[in-house]
Amino acid sequence: MLSKEDIQTIRNIIKDVIYEILDTEVYDPLFQLVNGMDAGIVEFKQTLKKLKLETYDVNKIKWQQAEGVKGVYEKATIDENKDNPDFKAMVKDLADHSGKMTKDAYFCWLFKNGSLIGRKKRK
Repeated sequence: MLSKEDIQTIRNIIKDVIYEILDTEVYDPLFQLVNGMDAGIVEFKQTLKKLKLETYDVNKIKWQQAEGVKGVYEKATIDENKDNPDFKAMVKDLADHSGKMTKDAYFCWLFKNGSLIGRKKRK
C-alpha cells in the first residue's frame, strides 16, 4: 500500500508531466493558432477596407425634374452637386455597374458624359 507521501509524490509527478505536455505539445500550437487567427483578422479587415463599397444617400443629391423622349424623369448634374460626396459616390457606383442599376426603387443611369445622372421611379 502507498503512503500518503508516495501518493502526493505521484500526484506531483503526474502534475509536472501534464504541465510539461501542455507546455510543449499544446501551448505552442495554440499560440501559433491564435497568432495566425490574429494575422488573418487583420488581413481580413484590410481586405474589407479595400472592397468596401462607398455608401451614399440619394436623398442628399440635388435632383431636378426633366423630360426626355421616354417621359418625365429626374436628373442630377455635376454643376448642382459639385462638392457633393453622395453624387460622386453614385457616379462611381453607376460606372461600376456599366452605367445602369436599380437603387431605392428607382432605375438609375449615367449619361455618356459621366457628369449627369438620371433616375426614374420603377413601376
